[in-house]
Amino acid sequence: CDNSTIANGTYLGEGSLSCSVGCSGDVGNMLYRCTAFSESEDWSYGRNEYQFNATGISYFELQFASCCWLTTLQIGREGSWSLIMRGNLTVRKDTGRINSSPVVTMPPLVKAPWGCVSQIRLDVRDPDGDIVHCRWASSNRSECGGVCNAFPNSTLNSDTCILTYYGGNSTGQFVVA
Repeated sequence: CDNSTIANGTYLGEGSLSCSVGCSGDVGNMLYRCTAFSESEDWSYGRNEYQFNATGISYFELQFASCCWLTTLQIGREGSWSLIMRGNLTVRKDTGRINSSPVVTMPPLVKAPWGCVSQIRLDVRDPDGDIVHCRWASSNRSECGGVCNAFPNSTLNSDTCILTYYGGNSTGQFVVA
């Protein structure tokens, strides 16, 4: 990703999003339009939208896996990562509609000063107005690969979705999962 690919709306990426439960096969490619990047910090960020025909399906899981976290991570840089999307298309009794998933929007990299207490608010929104609780990813659910508990000296308030970092003795980049 660079300024030219952003300006031109060029699609980047590779691989396919595949269905693992409730359906079969590939449902789309993993191309995205880059919207931000940093060469010095080794990351890019972007988005895309997919349409998936789920006629006759009430529950499904889509997945994508790839290698390579940021090479500058303190914990887990050699590991791979995966994305699993679960869809439940059952109509809710309270709204008469299919549930909409909560959304978290934040930059791909957040900086906190070393040795200082910092609070990072996870911007969580639910289109249905449901109450959302935040939690750490769970290794028992295969949600975090090699980066479970990889952000030392921190706590997550499940009710307010505020991540508090208490400083610490090490500097560098860490994954929060």
